[in-house]
This record gives sequence, structure tokens and C-alpha cells, in this order.
Amino acid sequence: MGSGASQPEEEDDFMDVASEEPKPKKTAPKKKTSRKKRKGNKNPETNVPSTTKEEFLADVDFEYIDNHACKAPHALLYSSFVELADYLTDEGAWQDDLVKVRSVFRWVTSYNLKKLQIDPNPPADSVLEYLSKIQCNIGNHANLFYILCQMVDVPCVIVDGMTKNSAYKLGEPLNKKAIKAQWNAVYVKDEWRLIDVYWATTCVEINSGDTPGEIHMAKYTKRRVERKVKLEHREPVDECYFFTEPYHLVWTHLPDDEKWQLLPHPMKQSEFEKLVYVRERMHELEVEFPAKKNRRVNVFLKQGIGHIELDLPPKRSKFLRFKYVFYRSKGSMEDDKDVDVLLNNCVKMKQTGTNLFFDFDVPVCGTFNFEIYGKDANHPDLQEFDLMCTYSVRAPVPEKKLLPLPDNPDIGWGPNMTTLKSGIKPITHKKSKIVTDDGIIEIKIQAPKDSNLTMETRSGVVDDATLTKYVMLRWEEGHYIINTRLPKAGHYIMKINARNPKKDTEVENVLNYIIKHNGKQEVDNPFPHIENNALGPSENAEKLGVRAVFSETIVRTKKGNAIVEIEADEATEIKHEIDCTNEDARNAMMATASQEGRLHTYNMDLPVAGEYTLNIYAKKESNVVHVYSFLIISAGKQKKPLGNKSDRSKSRGSLSNRSGVTDFSNIPTTGKSNTPRLITKTFRTKEVELLVPAPDDTTNIVATLTPKDNQNETVNVAPLRKDGSNWFNVPLASIGEYNFDVITQNPDGSLNYVAKYKIRRLDINSAEANEPEQPAFDPDAHFKARAKKKQAMVQGLEEAIESKNAGMIEKAMMVYTANVSNNNQDQLLERAEQTLKALAVRKDLLNAYEKRHIPTLERRLNRARACNYNKILDSEIVLASRLLDRLNTLKNLRKEVMMTDTKALTELKRYTCPPAGIHEVMSCTLLLLGHPPWEIDTWPKCQGIISRTGKESIKFKMADFDPRDVPLDVALDGKDMIDPYSEKQIHDVSPTAAAFHYWGTRQLKEVEATAVSLGGKNFAPDDATELETIAESEGSDGTSTEVMPLTQENLNQFDKSTNQNGHAPGQKTSPLRPNGHGPPSTAHTQSQKPSTRPLSDRTGMTNGTSRTTPPLPPITPRGLYSNGSNTPSTLTPRGIKIFEYRNTKKKGFGNQRKLGIIPDWKG
Repeated sequence: MGSGASQPEEEDDFMDVASEEPKPKKTAPKKKTSRKKRKGNKNPETNVPSTTKEEFLADVDFEYIDNHACKAPHALLYSSFVELADYLTDEGAWQDDLVKVRSVFRWVTSYNLKKLQIDPNPPADSVLEYLSKIQCNIGNHANLFYILCQMVDVPCVIVDGMTKNSAYKLGEPLNKKAIKAQWNAVYVKDEWRLIDVYWATTCVEINSGDTPGEIHMAKYTKRRVERKVKLEHREPVDECYFFTEPYHLVWTHLPDDEKWQLLPHPMKQSEFEKLVYVRERMHELEVEFPAKKNRRVNVFLKQGIGHIELDLPPKRSKFLRFKYVFYRSKGSMEDDKDVDVLLNNCVKMKQTGTNLFFDFDVPVCGTFNFEIYGKDANHPDLQEFDLMCTYSVRAPVPEKKLLPLPDNPDIGWGPNMTTLKSGIKPITHKKSKIVTDDGIIEIKIQAPKDSNLTMETRSGVVDDATLTKYVMLRWEEGHYIINTRLPKAGHYIMKINARNPKKDTEVENVLNYIIKHNGKQEVDNPFPHIENNALGPSENAEKLGVRAVFSETIVRTKKGNAIVEIEADEATEIKHEIDCTNEDARNAMMATASQEGRLHTYNMDLPVAGEYTLNIYAKKESNVVHVYSFLIISAGKQKKPLGNKSDRSKSRGSLSNRSGVTDFSNIPTTGKSNTPRLITKTFRTKEVELLVPAPDDTTNIVATLTPKDNQNETVNVAPLRKDGSNWFNVPLASIGEYNFDVITQNPDGSLNYVAKYKIRRLDINSAEANEPEQPAFDPDAHFKARAKKKQAMVQGLEEAIESKNAGMIEKAMMVYTANVSNNNQDQLLERAEQTLKALAVRKDLLNAYEKRHIPTLERRLNRARACNYNKILDSEIVLASRLLDRLNTLKNLRKEVMMTDTKALTELKRYTCPPAGIHEVMSCTLLLLGHPPWEIDTWPKCQGIISRTGKESIKFKMADFDPRDVPLDVALDGKDMIDPYSEKQIHDVSPTAAAFHYWGTRQLKEVEATAVSLGGKNFAPDDATELETIAESEGSDGTSTEVMPLTQENLNQFDKSTNQNGHAPGQKTSPLRPNGHGPPSTAHTQSQKPSTRPLSDRTGMTNGTSRTTPPLPPITPRGLYSNGSNTPSTLTPRGIKIFEYRNTKKKGFGNQRKLGIIPDWKG
């Protein structure tokens, strides 16, 4: 994706006038939805879906639908939900329920309400007002989705239950109140399907496991765009929560009514509580639990030992990669800082074929979280690690405290898929764990010589640099052989790296072993100094033209004399080093070097029996590089040969073997103990420089620093004098591991290695960098660290205040007052206290909003106005004020109803054939009061109801009416009945009927405000600061964030310059649009109002034109009911169906909320 000066980076994010709409993928029509199964107040019966999600959505392409939803004009935020639903169904042209559900789902998820900056005073009864309610926690995504589904005539229910959300505490009993939630089920193609819109918008961020157990608050900034307004609102969405498989959703969602699990065998709450915490990546990778015990969230270790096993799909297992994070949970009371930073190393991961194993060996007690992450290297959408599942691991007090492993490689332990792909094959040790009694091991691996196999050994009981003296690697007859002489009991790890020469890959970690030294025989017998722990030629040998005359890397001498010959270019300066671990042998040994043309000969006199090494170096520019190493085993100058006859018959260049392990017992030694002269040590630092001690005499000293990852970047380090001592000031340019060697040059040209150091410069944020250390006390550093810590606490309190989370603020205040300041005059502390007070008032106000008690709401509203610190309660005050006004209106309306003269109803009773509008107004009134449709389908029946007296009279029912008891679909039909007639029109015919018209319109308005919105005028603010919405740019750099005030002027500007697939709300006429649509029908647009006719009526184009670009494969439209029934002709098809659905309920809608049909507006 290149960019140039003539092409804007964000061109793809804006609509082009000349661009064509994408054509949908054509597929065969599917079976239409049957609504005849919905009887009475009940939705169609729940049953287990007959097809999987993949089968259900096979051959369906949502691209066109998604583009249409994401290009919805921002002006629709100021309009009613009727106009929004009209747009989402493409002027009613889309009649397939699957299409409508997808359009609604994608529009709801296209906005990120955390980013959306909503004015505290949004237009009443608008889409924006309900989005504001969601931000104020008096609305939710499930209810929003339910409302829109009702508007587009798709059966939908709100499912109440519990979800394992951010309030869920891993491994603890469920707190039903804290994790209470709602999601949706929709009826499409004769099957119920599950949708969670909220999780679809909040679960899109990848959790790679880099910061386990941490929640980062995203900070959003507002920017103004001067030239362009971004038309699309295309937030990413997690498709896993659209038509989620029931057996996948039940891992995190448990409905109160078990029938909405849509499972053949519903899960009980007790089982749900014990389930491991599973996320969508587990299902995406098709990973399963092989045993029931592995499905439980709590894993109890016995003496720190435990095991978890997962099953992998056979066809995909070779592409799957996994990693894990193991850390102490925040609720754990125990703490062991020495081990906690290395907890990941207490787990051994092994992937073999179709199984994934995790073995725990935890040396400390406590409660821990164990998170497993996975990815599919062969899937384009799953190539980043994401969380699969989380366990709560409970470890008791161990009998013996052991140190954790020093490392936890990404590929796990033992032979695995990476080993197989690399082309190497373990011969002697095919399991991940090796046990030894004396530390002596020989590991044989089959691999080509040019695989450049290397190994690294680490342990918690021996320094890493020192441990290099106890391991040796060589290549012999098609095999790499590793010999070890581990000095102490404990756990060791060995990481083997190699490259695949056939595929020309880089060197990578291909095999890892865990070695356990039981300590039955502890012998400190290191090898002499072997450069890079490897015998034979190095990578530099071939580059510099150096080779050995003989191929053997291990030379045996019987009389104490040995000759080694190598060839090199005459211009290459060759140096050597001879070493032995025995002090007497070092004093007696001698090597004479001679050169004849290309041939370099080393005549060595080794009178003391023992092991020696000869390391050959070549001078390259100003540096000395290693080219070859030999191991020489000398029998010393003795009269009797060593060993038995079979030992003497061994050929030169091989070691005596016994049971596959190198036999070191026959190596000659002297009476004195081995005293290695080579200094080895490992340094860890976070700084860019490190002071390392230098020898007292630095005359012939050479010190070289070589990065481990790049052997060609060797630099010389000069000594310096400081505080009366010699030091090396070692520069560490980047984070990583370095080899620092100190060498002396002898007069004869030979070298002696004085010290070999390993230096690790650590990332300041890494766990290893935070391991506990005990440096000398530095007052300046102490005060700097203290100031930095205080600054972090100040920042933490500021972020808590910005989050408007009372719990976070209280916790941050406790830390702040204890460590920074507890002064009452502290401005930041005062801000926090004022914010806490305002949040407490907000909570009381929302409780009053919920109870709808006028005196209480007035008191809480006055208090909120007085405590509105920094205007953080503006939105809540506006919403509560509007509710108070509506409640007062209803209160006054109720009084007027009770004062109504019953004699006025006589006028209506006298009508035998009422004028136009009278029957519709009274039908609307009686419908809202809960009368079944069959009681009001004719005028005589309405007259009979009007004539009733006492508590059954229409007057008492109107006085006791509660608009919250009216289902949304019923209110929609009532509005369709009454909308064509204005109050003045009805008053001209009958003043009494006009009073019912007034009452009905006011009650419908309250239903609009309660259940969201059923209509209302098109509203667009004139003030440029009325609303600012964030629109993230997704250009080539992916970094910019843009915002434009959504004013009428700006909307008109981009309406003219862009190709909208929709009309501006309130637009009276419109030319033919590029997609073939014209203006909406004006058959029902009296008083210049937008049509509120149900969307299900709009089966074709309103202007008679044909569609030129079909939105989806051929869709079978839903059949309409005939008007030849007993129902009045004024009722819409929606009203007819509502009447039929409720034929079993004849006592109104008083209990509908309990049945779960009416949405819970509280969220």
C-alpha cells in the first residue's frame, strides 16, 4: 500500500462519487421465515439449531450489507429509530430476516460508544439520546438490538443471565449481581440464533499475553478535520458473537432460563461455575478438552505437581502454535518475590502430534492464574496470539523449596513439530526429561553438518558463564554429540538451536531438554577451555580458508606428545591457545608452533596425564576470531599404558564409550585437584554501560565484546584506571546478550584466556529485570526512584479520576494519601474527592430514575445540579429532567382523565357508523389499554367496551395505565392507527374523540421515551459544538484519529460530495439515486411527516423502479395477510399479526414484563 503526494492516505475511507456499489454474491434462495408458529404472547418454541453456524451461513456474503450499514449517514443519529430502521432495510426492499438482522447487527457494532463524544443534551426521542443512555448505564446494547429488530419486524428476545465478564473472579463462587448481563436471541429461518452485540464490540482487541492480568485504559483524543468528513463508522467487530454456536457461548454465558441455552442437555449453574474460563480463540482453533477434570477452572497441585492436557485437531495441529503466562493472582495473600518473577519457568509445555501438555512443578504456595494463548500460522486471521483459556492454579506449601527453571522456551520441551521441520532427529534421548545420578550425559542427534547446531545450558544452581565449562559439542560421522559433566544437583535446561539447510532457514530454537541431576555423585570436573563449547571448525574457518589436516577433533596421545596440523593462507596470521584444568599440567605443558608455507604445525609436549584443549585463532583486521578447537587426551609420560587392551585398541579421534555414555573414568589425572584458572561470571544490567574488573597488569591485555546474535560485530574494549583499580567500561548498545573475553598475548604469539564473561542487558520492563537485587545503597538513586514512584502514583490517581470509576478512584486515593500527600489543600486530592461525591450523587440519581417516583426524582435532581463537579453529570441531569417532565405530564393527564365527565362518552355511543378517524383513535386507545384485537375489530365491539362502568370502565383503565407495560410491537401498531389523523382533524369531527387522541399521543410519546423511540421530527443541531464524534482513520499508517462536528451544514456539504446509499431524514423529494432508488412514497405523508408504515409492508420499490444492484442473493419476501378477515382494514399487517399472536391473552399486558417480552429499559 504505497502512498504519494498526489494520493491521500485515507482515500479508501471516503466514498467516491464515481465509485460503484459492490455487487453481492449470488446464491440460491433460502426457505423463508414462517411466522404462523408465533401464537398468543409466546414466541416460537425454542429448539436446538439443526445446523451449525458454518452450514447456516454457507454461501452468504455479507460484504454489501455491512458496507450499507457502516455507511449510514451520521444525520440518522439525530433522527428517530423509524428512519434508522428504514435505512437499514434499504427503504424496506430487504425482506429476508437474515439480511435485516445482519444490517442491524453491523450498524450497532459499527460505533464504539467509548469513543463517541455525545453532547450532554442530545435531541429528545432520537437515536443519539438512547446512545447517551447507554453511556450513562441506563440502557444497553441488548435492548438497542431488540428495539431495532422489532422495528424491522424480526422476532427477537432479550436473554437475561450471567456472563463471565470483567467482574468475574476466576475460580471463585459466582457473584450473580456483579456478572448479571443481557444478550439476544433472534428467530431466523425457523431457528433461534444467539447474538451478543456488546461482546462483539468489546472482544475485538487481541490479548497477546504480553501484559497478563493488566487492564489498560484507552485514552481517546478529539481532533478536528478541516477538509474532509469521514463518512464511514466502521469499528472492528468480533464475528464469533454473531450467531454464536450454543455449545460455544455456554462457556461464558448462562441464561436464567435454561431453554435459551439451545442445548439438548442444558448446563446447570453449579457446572457453569466450575468451568474453565474459555474465550473464542479456543473454538477458532478447534482445541478440545480430553478429560472432564481439565474442564474445571480450579487446578489443585499436589506438592506443587500438576498436569493439564488439551486435544488438538489432527488436520491443523502442525500449524498451531501456543504459549502461556503463569503469574500470581491479585487475590493471593502469599508472596515470594524471589520466585514470582520466574513463575513461567515452573511450567513445562510440550506439543506432540495432536496433544498439548502442561506440567507444573511449583516450588511456592499460593493462588495463580494460568493463561494459554494460541495462533494458527496457516490462517490469515489467526496469525497473532490470542487468549484461549484461563485456569486458577492452587498450590499448597511445598515440602522443599526448589528454584524454578531458568527459562521457558516458546516451543516447549522435548521433540516437537519444530524439531521435525528442522530436519534433525534425536537418537539417544527422545523425551523431554533426562535424569542423571552423576551429571555425565552423552546426547546424540542426527543432523547434517551444515545445520550449524549450537546448544546453550542454563541452571539456577550454577552461573551461566561457569556452566559453559561443563558442556561440550562436536560433530562426528553424521551426528552431533553433546557431552556434559554437570557439577551440582538440581535442574538444568539445554536449548538446542539449528537451521534447516534444505529450506535455508535462519537458526532457531528446535529442541529443548530438562535435565535433573539427582546428586548421588557430585564431581566438579570441568572441561578445559573450549571456545564456544564446540570442537572442530567454526563458521569463520571456511571464510578465512582454515582447515585441519586430520578430521579428528579428539586426539589421544600415549606418550605425552601430540602433533596437530592445520592449513591456512600464508597471509593469515594464526594464533593459538593451549589450556588444561590441572594446575601442574598447566605449568608443565608446552606447545611449539612452526609454519611452512600454508602448513601450521603445533608440536605439544604434555607430560602430565589429563585433558588439554588447543584453540586456534586467526587475526581478522584488528580482531582475533576463533577458527578451530581440539581436545587432546594425554596419558602422560608413563612406562605402563593406561587401561586394558580393549581401551588401547580404540582408534584415534574417538572416546571410549560405555552404555552409550562417554567414559571419563579412564582419563588420567594427578593427585592434585583440578583448579580452573579461567574466570567466568554472568552479569545482568539495565544500563547502557557496565564496569568490569580488569587485571592489574594490562600491558598485553586484549578485551573483546561480541553480541551473541551477531558474531561479526566484535569490538575491542580498552582498560581504564578508576579509584586506584583497572576496569573495563563495557558499552552495551542494545538489549540482549554479549560475550566479553579478556585475553593476554604471550611473547611467542600464543594466547591465554584470562576471563570469559556473559553480560545480559535487560529490558527494563522484563520480568528478569525486575528480579530482586541487593545493590549498594545509593542516596541519589534512592531519591530518584522515590520521586519516580510518586509521579506514577500521581498519574494513577489522575487516570482513575478520568475513568470516573468510584472503585478505582478510592483505591488510587488510598495509595496517594499513604505515599504522596494527605494534605486537605492538595488540589489533585480535592479533585478526586469532588469526583467521588459527584459519582455517589450520580448513583442515587440513576436509582431515582429507575424508580420513577416524582418527589424522590426531584430531590435527587436538585442535588445532582448542586454537585455537578466539572459538569460530569450533565448527561444524567438532562435525561432525568426529561423523565421528570414526562412523569409530571402523565400525572396531570391522569388527573384530567379522572375529572372527565362520563356523559361525554354518550356522543361516541350514538355513532352507528363513525366518521373517518374515530374508530382508529378509539382502537388505538383500547389497544394500548390491553384489549385483545378481537374485541375492537369492529365499531360495535368498541362501543360495548366504552359503555362499561366501574373498574372495567375505560376511565379507570386510563387512570391506572402504565406505558411501560406496552410491548413495542403493540405501540407500533397503535401509532400506525393514529398517525394519519391530527388532533385538529379529530376535534373538528368529535371533541370527545379528540381528547382520546390527545391521551393516546401523549402515552405513545412516553412509550417512545421508555422503549427508545418510535418516531419524532428530524432534528439536526445548528450549533457546531452540539456533537463531536470520533472517526478513526485507517490509512496506511493506521495512526491518525479524526473528528468532525456533525452539524447540518457539514452534513449537507458531504451529502453533496459523496455517494450516499440512503436519504437524509426529512427529505421531501429526491432524484433517482445511483442504486436505482427514488424518493419514499408520499401516500401517507400528511402534514409533511415521514411515513411510519411498518417496514414489512414495503415489499418493493416505492417509485416503481426496478433494482439494478440486488443487495444479496434472491430473497423470498414474507407473505402478507389478507384484509378479508374480521380485523378492521385500518390495521397494518403488523397489527393483524399482533392481534393473532395474542389470542390466548384476554386480560391486557400487565404481566408482559414478567414474561420477558418487554425489554428492561434499565439495561
